[in-house]
Amino acid sequence: EIAQAAAIALAQSQARQRALDVLIERFEEQYSPEGQDLFLGAIALARIPAAVDYLVNVIAKGKARLAETAVRAMYIYRSDEAVREKVRAAVSNAAPVLRRPGPGTTA
Repeated sequence: EIAQAAAIALAQSQARQRALDVLIERFEEQYSPEGQDLFLGAIALARIPAAVDYLVNVIAKGKARLAETAVRAMYIYRSDEAVREKVRAAVSNAAPVLRRPGPGTTA
């Protein structure tokens, strides 16, 4: 909980680019799914173009769990058509695992 609060506070600081750099560094050092999820959410909260670009890149790499987490984190941008289009393009161009129907769905 303390780590989550610190990550969110950092993302919302006035020095957002530096904060983003720190959040990305911490994300890339994380090995636990919970830690990765926390930092992807905090990266989205930075609300600067570099954060969007980083998350789109996470999606485009096609690692299913991280890509899904990044998409969920970017929900805060749902009213931004340009960001939604970037996310759609990243998912479309990602590894086939991201486009595979989930359990209980049809193609």
